Amino acid sequence: IQEWQNKVGVPVEVIISPSTIKNKIAYNEIAKGTNVKGWYDPNTGKAYIYLPNAESVKDVDETVMHEIIAHKGLRELLGKEKFDELCDAVWDMMSEKQRAEKLAYLNSTGAHRNATQQERQRAAADEYIAFLAENVQLKEDLTVFYKEHKGLMTYCLGGISIPANSFLRANRDYDFFIDIN
Repeated sequence: IQEWQNKVGVPVEVIISPSTIKNKIAYNEIAKGTNVKGWYDPNTGKAYIYLPNAESVKDVDETVMHEIIAHKGLRELLGKEKFDELCDAVWDMMSEKQRAEKLAYLNSTGAHRNATQQERQRAAADEYIAFLAENVQLKEDLTVFYKEHKGLMTYCLGGISIPANSFLRANRDYDFFIDIN
């Protein structure tokens, strides 16, 4: 956890008992038995790991990546307008199955219950982006090599080069992106 805090500059709090959870949505979901592993709270600026639901160190790492890189990082890096544009573009490229899965997840959490259709679509796309951020196997599957240089093949980043640049800075072993949009 300390390594992540030093790397990304975001405080991460480890929660061991539900009684110490201050976020009402997270608390209610855990009380219902939902397998909540972590959350990012924009009000506190912290990422939280619910340790009883973590299955391994790798699981904790993936949860931190999910919360900090996707839910916090891209939103703050791009600003609301560009982040909304990114979510709209991601929603458009998601398959019907992926859309249904992410919307079902949102329904299961009760989050965004009173949101507009567009806000729910953006929240679903945000969850999909977070899934991609934490999915180490997907990163490996999209890795390509050219003349001994390592790159990542992407889809639908289009003109948004800031996430690509951030990825390259955070993953020094990668040299380039190829966007097949």
